[in-house]
Amino acid sequence: MLLSLRNDHKEHLSLLFNQTPQVVVDFCKLAIDFLQNGPNLKVYNNAAQKLEVGAENVQNCVYGLVNLLLESCKHKLNEVDFRDSVLTVGFTQEQQNILSKFYLSKRKDISDILAKLVVDEPHYHDLQWRFEVQVASRSLLEQVTPLVSMDLVLKK
Repeated sequence: MLLSLRNDHKEHLSLLFNQTPQVVVDFCKLAIDFLQNGPNLKVYNNAAQKLEVGAENVQNCVYGLVNLLLESCKHKLNEVDFRDSVLTVGFTQEQQNILSKFYLSKRKDISDILAKLVVDEPHYHDLQWRFEVQVASRSLLEQVTPLVSMDLVLKK
């Protein structure tokens, strides 16, 4: 199964297309650091100065790489599918090898992080209802007012 990314995600990753393999490795480290600790703007600013691009471009590139890794883990891509997906995005063969090795080595960690982020929302378990109406009374001077009682049971 090939992974298809939106155009804006491909645009964010395009910063890496013309970079050296060492830069791709560094961005992989930034991506896993982002997943574990959140964004580190100071590091992004340093990387932006070294690459002579804007800090926002570096940050978007890290976000794009994180998105690529998360989507790959969500769809449980194997090595061949991940390689093909990365090549269709626009990476070179050498960069694709680096990303593939990184994905295979960190797939378990990323899946664990995804499992922690899943929100366990309550869901329907049972619904009990009761409909009550007073049918007759000598002193009933007004309209009959029905009473509906409902008990919705949710489970985590």
